[in-house]
Amino acid sequence: MQVADFVVVFGGMVERGADEVIENSDSPKAKENALLWKANAIPVCQMAAFQFDPMVGLLDLWAFSSQMTQFFENGKGSHLFGKEQHVAIRTARDFEAEVARFVEKLGPSINLEKAKTFIQEWVRNNPFQNILFTRRSTSMSLAALDKDKGLSEVLGGMDERMTDMTTRMNIMMQQMPKIGRWQGELFLADQAHRPVVSLFNSKQLEPAMKSFEKISDLAPKLPEFIETPRVAMTQDIRALTQKMLEDIRAKTQEALDETEEKSRALVDYMFMRALVLMGAFGGIVIVGAIILRGRPKVVRAG
Repeated sequence: MQVADFVVVFGGMVERGADEVIENSDSPKAKENALLWKANAIPVCQMAAFQFDPMVGLLDLWAFSSQMTQFFENGKGSHLFGKEQHVAIRTARDFEAEVARFVEKLGPSINLEKAKTFIQEWVRNNPFQNILFTRRSTSMSLAALDKDKGLSEVLGGMDERMTDMTTRMNIMMQQMPKIGRWQGELFLADQAHRPVVSLFNSKQLEPAMKSFEKISDLAPKLPEFIETPRVAMTQDIRALTQKMLEDIRAKTQEALDETEEKSRALVDYMFMRALVLMGAFGGIVIVGAIILRGRPKVVRAG
């Protein structure tokens, strides 16, 4: 198991525990608190575990699990689930034990006693105040532990996946739909508990009703409003397309004319060169014939 896996494990444990409370409890408030538990705790767990430094994330996760155990056992959250309070305590203890066992497996080089002392002191000085689980990270205070030689050695041997943001994003994207659904359920439950009179009054509704009336008046005209710009845009596109085609044709014809003109010029040039060469050759032949005719004949003696 690695640090990132604890976020998935925690999400599953809390979801099962909260669902157990919702299923077995007769108290609407306890059911609502169960929704708050899993909707708020999982994002906080993500923030604790997904530190830039995996060792800091692991120790912050350990502190978070200890804070939750203390919160449900004897803190301000010890009454949130009524008769089903034992479910939350069991879940928190089990997760804290999982994290503690993993830390202990890292070996004596982590200075386990020093880490335990730090976590206990941190939890004692930073208890959860409510089920929102608002907390400060231990990352700044862990700077003192980071000076430990053994801690640095373990730090270099931690799973390199935790430096890969893809792993973290995959886990967050997997849990996000559930968290969103739970938040929606909380919103609906909250609205169901509120009297309608306390939410709205006639004066507050007047502007909204006027707006609805305007929308109702505009509704029959919406097809016309949509069709008019659509036709205009279609015409503009057609005109632009036609202009582009005309420009292409003009440029194509211009290029063809220029090519034809250059081809003719080249043919004329080659033809004239051939004529010049033929004329020069003919001139040489004529001059040679004249020279040969003008030479005196040599008479040989018999």
